[in-house]
Amino acid sequence: MSRGGWFVVAWAALGLTACQSSVLITSDPPDAYVTLDGQLVGKTPYQHTDRKISGYNLGVKLEKHGFETEYDIIKRTRFGNPAALIAGCFFVFPWAWTLDYPTVVQFRMESSLDERNSESNPASAREITEGVVVTIKEEASTIRSVFVVAVDAQNCGGSGDALMLEERAGVRLLRHYDVLERRDIDAVLNETQRSMNGLFDEDSVVEAGLLAGSEGVVLLRESCLAGAAYFSAKLVDCQTGRQVWAGTAEGRSLGQLMEAIMERLAAG
Repeated sequence: MSRGGWFVVAWAALGLTACQSSVLITSDPPDAYVTLDGQLVGKTPYQHTDRKISGYNLGVKLEKHGFETEYDIIKRTRFGNPAALIAGCFFVFPWAWTLDYPTVVQFRMESSLDERNSESNPASAREITEGVVVTIKEEASTIRSVFVVAVDAQNCGGSGDALMLEERAGVRLLRHYDVLERRDIDAVLNETQRSMNGLFDEDSVVEAGLLAGSEGVVLLRESCLAGAAYFSAKLVDCQTGRQVWAGTAEGRSLGQLMEAIMERLAAG
């Protein structure tokens, strides 16, 4: 290859390298779950790198038990990518990456309303959570093994992640139940029973849970009600088809709903 050819290749490589930009996402307190553009990626502190163009809006959500969920965006607006600027003198496209993310972005998370109420009034802590309703229908239920299945996942942004709902609920349910692997019920469910969005109807899930050897199935729903997040969860006995307990949360998180359910179950 000629000297001129190597020169072009070298500057092209410089331009591609310059496309990258990184930001360290931190929180106070640390160890908050980080969701970027709708995808759970890890916990704070979290180092994120991408090749998005200048001015890109990176959607950020931070979640931690006992704290209010934080929503924000991080933009590539900091001028500080000289490699892209230099490469742009020879190639047009690197100019689109001359702006970087901030080096570090820190979020200060506020204690949730429930947590503040617990601190100020321990005697009545978490007995009532505004927007959350929990009903225990069978106090003496002997169900111990459950599958966790999302039958609807449509948030106010017009999207949703059924797997994420199941994982977040399952972590809390482990305190009271043996949560079975989802793949075991998937092996029973017939793919043709799926709806257009890849989810299952409730009757099919309960029947499959029975065939897969589970005592019960926890059915989850996420939707949007009057512009506010709406979650519901209920445990159905696979043998009888009866509801053991049910809960709804309007304008609250799935985590808050599951915590309320777990506390009611622990209280007996």
